[in-house]
Amino acid sequence: MKIRTNRQWREFFGRHAVPPAILGNEMDWCDSEHGFFKYLGTWYHTSQFMRDSAPEGWHAAHSESAWDGVLIKFSSDGDLFQVARFSS
Repeated sequence: MKIRTNRQWREFFGRHAVPPAILGNEMDWCDSEHGFFKYLGTWYHTSQFMRDSAPEGWHAAHSESAWDGVLIKFSSDGDLFQVARFSS
């Protein structure tokens, strides 16, 4: 598995920062106020990530196909995160 990241710590966005079109079309199921982030042009919410499918050193994964997806690692206080792209 290849993992690409710059290991930069990032802050989550609140719901108010997500464009209304994204909330209305792609994330109409999500009523959370926090936990949003944008990575490589795509908006995500932490609830889209599965903890049991992440490789060692990462907290959760979101598969975008059978061969690739996005990984997330939370800071110890949960306020910041690192994100990576994985492919096999």
